[in-house]
Amino acid sequence: MARDCHVLEQQIREKELSEAKLLPPLSILVTSKDVSDAIAQSKSATAAGCSGWKMSYVKLNQRGDPLTLEAFTKFLTNVLHGACSDDLTMCFNTGLSTPLTKANKGCRPINVGEVLLRIIATIVKDKEQKKIAAQ
Repeated sequence: MARDCHVLEQQIREKELSEAKLLPPLSILVTSKDVSDAIAQSKSATAAGCSGWKMSYVKLNQRGDPLTLEAFTKFLTNVLHGACSDDLTMCFNTGLSTPLTKANKGCRPINVGEVLLRIIATIVKDKEQKKIAAQ
């Protein structure tokens, strides 16, 4: 009986997959001001991800240099729209995990993602919230 349910579930999933329609790619215009605002909103003491980059490093990197900010904006835009290598995507989707012991002897996993992805997430959040609020 359980095997029949498993086979039926697999057939349903295959049918759903074959009938699925791809969504159009997300197109969000990212400006240097968006990047600068997202960086300004972020706390400098934010923990570093696997790359070792801290938010304080990002803030130092873009402060007072419009060319660096523009290049950084183009880089983040490419990452957002998937125009980067699979290796870079894998690096960004990796986090540093730390197990914390809880009082009840349990374990609480903490995962720290990449600072650069947090900047992108802030930009998308800010832009999409404005669109939703306007509706």
